[in-house]
Amino acid sequence: MVVRTVDRTLKMFETFAEYGKPMTLSELARLLDIPTSTCFGLIRTLIGSGYLYEVGGRKTYYPTSKWLIKARQIEGKDPVKDQLRPYMAKLRDLTGETVVLSKRLSDCIVYLGLAESTHSIRYNASVGDLKPLHSTSSGKALLSVLPEEERSALVTRLRGSGGGRIPPAQRAQLLEEVAGSMKRGWFVGRGENVIDVMGVAAPVYVAGDALSIAIAGPRNRMEPKLHAHAKQLIWTCKTLLTR
Repeated sequence: MVVRTVDRTLKMFETFAEYGKPMTLSELARLLDIPTSTCFGLIRTLIGSGYLYEVGGRKTYYPTSKWLIKARQIEGKDPVKDQLRPYMAKLRDLTGETVVLSKRLSDCIVYLGLAESTHSIRYNASVGDLKPLHSTSSGKALLSVLPEEERSALVTRLRGSGGGRIPPAQRAQLLEEVAGSMKRGWFVGRGENVIDVMGVAAPVYVAGDALSIAIAGPRNRMEPKLHAHAKQLIWTCKTLLTR
C-alpha cells in the first residue's frame, strides 16, 4: 500500500511537470489512471503537507515550490555528485560534449548526473533517465566491472527494446566486445541506443561504488575525436582514483 502511494505521488508530480498547468481532480485521476476517490485522498494529503495548493478557488491544483526546495537540498548534499561535479565540468569543457555519470540499476543504468554540452546540437538527457546496459557505452563500461561469470549471467537475461531476450549471437558479440574493450580501458556506443549519437565511457570507483563516466555527442563530431576524447576520459578517471 505504501509503495503504491509513493508511486502514485511520483507519477502525479511527473504529470504536473509534463503538462505544466493546474489540473482538476478528474484530470489528474484520468491521467494517473486511478479512481477519483483515491486521487482525492492523495491530493488532500499533499495539500496538508504543503506540496500542493488549490489555484484561485477553481478546484484546480498545482505543486508549491516546497518539492523543488527539498530536491535542491537533497542534490546539494549528494556525496557522489559533489565530488565528481568539477571533474565532469572540466571534461565537458575540454571535449565540448555532454558528460554523463551513471550507475548500474539491476538490468539497466540510471543517469546520476550531467554536465551538458553548450553546443546547440548536443546529446540531450536528464538525471534519472534509464538506459539499456547492452547498447550504451556506459552500460558496457559497467558490465566490465562484474566478475566474468556474473557478467555472462546478467547478459543472458538482458532484454531488447521489444521486450524479448536479446538473441544468443548478440549476447556473444556483446561479451566479446566488452572483454576486448577492457584491455584498452574504454567502451564505445555507436548509435545503438540513440541514432546518430556516439558515446565513449570508462568505469571509475568512488567511495567503493562502481560508476561510469561517459562523453556523448553527435556521431559526426565524436567519431573524428574518439581517441582524443577517450584519452581525456581515462586521464579524468585516473585523477579521481589518485586524489
